[in-house]
Amino acid sequence: MQILRSVDFECWLESESAKTQAIVESRIFRIERYDHFGDAKHLGDGLSELRWKSGLRVYFARVGARVVLRVCNRRCVRRTKMRHRAGCFYTGARGELSR
Repeated sequence: MQILRSVDFECWLESESAKTQAIVESRIFRIERYDHFGDAKHLGDGLSELRWKSGLRVYFARVGARVVLRVCNRRCVRRTKMRHRAGCFYTGARGELSR
């Protein structure tokens, strides 16, 4: 499975601690290698989220055989706003990747 990382995702990941980076990279490796998403929830309209017990969320969309990683958030307070941003990204990404 091909994983595409948005600029927002890369900036967010670089700003996190080494421990968080390792946790996220480990999950991404399992997705790429084994197509195993772990704790993930489908949110509708092609958008899903990877979830961790710590409250960390990584929003993603599957577009064909690709997974596009988008918006990340550590806090539940802003989750609705983040889902909206991720959903808007998915709509644009779907058009770009289907070409």
